Amino acid sequence: MSTDFASQFASVCAVVVTPMTTDGSIDLDSVRRLARHVDGGRAGTVTVGGSVGEFLALTAQERLDVVAATVETVGKPVIASVGGAVDAAIQEAKAAAAYGAAAVMIHQPTNPFASVAGWVAYHRAIASAISPLPVVLYLRDPAVGPPTVAELVAACPNVVGIKHSVPDPTALAAHAVLDQVVWLCGLAEKWAPYAWQAGAAGFTSGLIAVDDTIPMALYDALRTGDLDASRAAVRRATAFENLRSARGGAPSVGVVKTALAQLGVIASATVRPPLEPLPPAETEQVAAMNLG
Repeated sequence: MSTDFASQFASVCAVVVTPMTTDGSIDLDSVRRLARHVDGGRAGTVTVGGSVGEFLALTAQERLDVVAATVETVGKPVIASVGGAVDAAIQEAKAAAAYGAAAVMIHQPTNPFASVAGWVAYHRAIASAISPLPVVLYLRDPAVGPPTVAELVAACPNVVGIKHSVPDPTALAAHAVLDQVVWLCGLAEKWAPYAWQAGAAGFTSGLIAVDDTIPMALYDALRTGDLDASRAAVRRATAFENLRSARGGAPSVGVVKTALAQLGVIASATVRPPLEPLPPAETEQVAAMNLG
């Protein structure tokens, strides 16, 4: 295991949006402002180009441009997201590493006919080709059980972390006995206390880019076993996270971008289709939260 990266990953991982101008092009000035903003907080690592970063709406070159701008701005380890066709993911991962990314996160394949054996083959092909670069898996499929993950980790020792995004703490508990990797709750603050009890060493957060105090208060409370403080932190995060998960999660990225735009961290809350701009009523709800 890459000890240095793993120790920083075992904390709160900031998953950041990809700022865009009003015409939908990448706003690298805002990318850098956002990177400086996050770098001033206590997140252990920063993931760019994930689901919150609109991975599927970006070209490979756009994702690499964001990696480069973020790496040159922050002092924290940057995790670049890759996915899609195996060969393309390998080439993008190597390019991201050349730009200074500390690790890559492999998006779970979205092919509707993917099998569990195919899941192993896909991740093994990418991880093996880019070794020793540290790899984080984005696990969303409940069909991928502990023996499957153990098989992959045994074959690819550069798989050092897993973002567990299945909404089932008992599934995470079964997985987390595999302690060769760092397990993070990939479902943000509301799920973090349950995941912590199941074996997670931290959690991912979109809120942390907006208001560092809430997720870090939760993380500190979980580390010290302060149940009252952890409950209080979750309550503080609930309105923000509930709005993100409304309408099947449609506002998730727009809520984060709107909050950051209201704080002046990014210039625009623009998203790309198939996402939609945040409606006025929800924009007002974000403002009323007084975050940041």
